[in-house]
Amino acid sequence: MNSRILHLCSLHEDTSTFEHPQEAAAVVHPQRGAALVRDLLPGFTGDLLDVLTGELLDDLEDAADKAGDGIFRDPGSVSYGAPYRHPRMLWGIGLNYVEHASDLSEAVPDEPASFIKGDHTVIGPGEAIPIPEQSNRTTAEAEVGVVIGRYCRNVEPDDALSYAAGLVPVLDQTAEDILERNPRFLTRSKNFPGFFSFGPRIVPLESAVGEGVWRICRSPPSSTGRCCAPTRFRT
Repeated sequence: MNSRILHLCSLHEDTSTFEHPQEAAAVVHPQRGAALVRDLLPGFTGDLLDVLTGELLDDLEDAADKAGDGIFRDPGSVSYGAPYRHPRMLWGIGLNYVEHASDLSEAVPDEPASFIKGDHTVIGPGEAIPIPEQSNRTTAEAEVGVVIGRYCRNVEPDDALSYAAGLVPVLDQTAEDILERNPRFLTRSKNFPGFFSFGPRIVPLESAVGEGVWRICRSPPSSTGRCCAPTRFRT
C-alpha cells in the first residue's frame, strides 16, 4: 500500500445551508492546508466517493505535492460537511463493545453482530440529529469508521488493510428503546434519518494509528476470533 498523507473531506460551498448542503470534495495537507479537489485535478466534477471509486488517491497526492501555495487555505477557516452523502453501503459491526452489550441486556456473541444503514441516515458534522417520535431513548455513540477505498471480496486477512482508504470519526445513533424490545429490530432502530453523523475527515491509517499500532493491525487475528475494535462502517 502506498503511503499517503492527505486527509479527505468535503467543504461547504458559499451557498450551502444545513437544510440544503452544497459541498465540494477537498483534501487537507498536514503542512500546506485545505484545497478543493477540482483545483488540484482540473476537470474533476464529482464527490469524494468518485475519488475513491476512480482510484484517484495517488493522483491527488501527486497533484497536492506539485500545486502552488495559492490553492491552499487555512483548514481552521473552512466549514466541513459529510465527506460524501451517498455511500454504496454503511456496514456496521455491533455488540463488540462488551460493556455496552450488557446495557442492552444482550450477551456478547462469538462473532460480532452486523447491520446496514441507508444513506438517508447520513448527516455532516454539526448538523442536528433528529430524534424520532417513535423513540423515547435515542443514544449517540462515538465510533471509528473504516472507509474501504476500492472494491474487494474474499480478501485474505493479511491483505485486508491495503483496501482501506482511512479512518473517520462517526456518531452512530440508535433508538435503544426500540432495539431493547426485540433484537430483530436492530436495522429499524438504527435507520431513522440523521442517525449517521459522518466526518469531518478521512485520515490515512498510518497517520491515524501510528506505526506501532499499524504493525499490530497488520498482524494475524487472535485465536479467539473475538472482535475488539470499534464499530466499523464500510463504503
